[in-house]
Amino acid sequence: MLRFLYTCAGVLLIISLHGQMTSPTGHFDHLIQNLSANPALEVPGRLHIGIPLLHQISAEHRNNFLNPRNIFTQENGGVQIDIPRFLASIGPTALTAQQLRVDLGFVGWRTEKRYYHFRLSHRVQATSILPKELFQLAFYGNAGDFEFPNGEVDLSGLNLRGQHYSELVFGVQQSINDQFRAGVNIKYLMGWNVAQTDIERFSVITDPETFELNVLGAYSIHAGGLGNQAYNFSLTANAGWGLDLGATYEPTEDLQFQFSVMDLGWIRWNSGVDRYETQNIDFVFDGVDVTDFIFDAGIDFGTEFNNRLDSTLSQLESDVNVDAEEGSIALSTPAYMRFGAEYDLWEKGIHAGKIYGNMIAGLGNDLIPLRLSVGYIHRFGKPLQLGLHLSQQDWGPLSLGTGLVLEAGSFQCFFIMENLANLRFDRFSESASGTNYYWPVRSDDVRLQLGFNLAFAERQAKVLE
Repeated sequence: MLRFLYTCAGVLLIISLHGQMTSPTGHFDHLIQNLSANPALEVPGRLHIGIPLLHQISAEHRNNFLNPRNIFTQENGGVQIDIPRFLASIGPTALTAQQLRVDLGFVGWRTEKRYYHFRLSHRVQATSILPKELFQLAFYGNAGDFEFPNGEVDLSGLNLRGQHYSELVFGVQQSINDQFRAGVNIKYLMGWNVAQTDIERFSVITDPETFELNVLGAYSIHAGGLGNQAYNFSLTANAGWGLDLGATYEPTEDLQFQFSVMDLGWIRWNSGVDRYETQNIDFVFDGVDVTDFIFDAGIDFGTEFNNRLDSTLSQLESDVNVDAEEGSIALSTPAYMRFGAEYDLWEKGIHAGKIYGNMIAGLGNDLIPLRLSVGYIHRFGKPLQLGLHLSQQDWGPLSLGTGLVLEAGSFQCFFIMENLANLRFDRFSESASGTNYYWPVRSDDVRLQLGFNLAFAERQAKVLE
């Protein structure tokens, strides 16, 4: 039973990781990270080397309920949580979605007809879906202003899942003719950590008179990876395959359309994965009555409190029948489609400008929302590109983003931030203590990318060879 509890803690740790990777690269000139948006996008140059661990770092966090203006309020010189307004702002469920990608290495080279590349990356993907009733129970308890129907809190909508894996990528692209270009990335996926819940029913019945909690439920949890003694990493133990497909079409010299399907794939988790299942939870918890010992000078409070908790865990272990066994599970990677278009507006001397647009849509997953964006990129010769764009996800508010690409000889770096409102903070002040609290204005939408490369033209590549 304790192993089960430790596994649940591991599930929550995975869910707490931050990051996503669907930001709109794909329009900056000469940028080899464009291949992460569409494997068919042409990259000028003969040889490209990504600086290890820094070639591309992408992080994204999304949630639909953490808005500081719906949470905090100033009242009587203090900061308070506006519980009714906060709960009213939450839909049926509170969703958080994260991804993180760190590229350990990249090398790409061009032949007369094709461009090839290898990449090795670490990726983390996680989502949590929390039913609104969980927040109502946390804020109101079982004796507050809010009454649950028949005293039952239905938490069956709870869903936690995440996976951490490495991907070894081999990509190739080539021109079909003067207008069409195609590319494909083939990926071998190697799993490290996984967590997946499958809750059939889970509810808490509260008693406002006795403060007892009666937990009823039936669920299964798959969890495993580095924290499991049975886990030994190998190239084939927890493995799968993935695929990226892309194409571009240029009807005129100034206009290009882009289409790609990214992150199609799955991993079969066979090693170091445990499956916990129960069909008949029926557990009553009547709390820990600290008045029994808090005022007894002969009893150490901390020791006695821990003893009471240990007693509760022992009761939980004896009353709840949890079947634990080695398990296996196949999970897909969160795939998405991307449509893009760009048009060269003008060019004069070292200055040039183009406009672009993107539409990204997740394929059968809630980790990647529908996202629309339009933007403008200004190029100052080869050394500098600056971009501004507006984006919208889940039909929510518009956000302003920016991007920067710098090139100095063979050295190349880029930085993209999707929501500049993250640089602005709301301030909440406690007049009595003089303490100020700061919270990002748009903490519900955080997306960052940066990377560093070495790019060599034909003559430079021959010198290296």
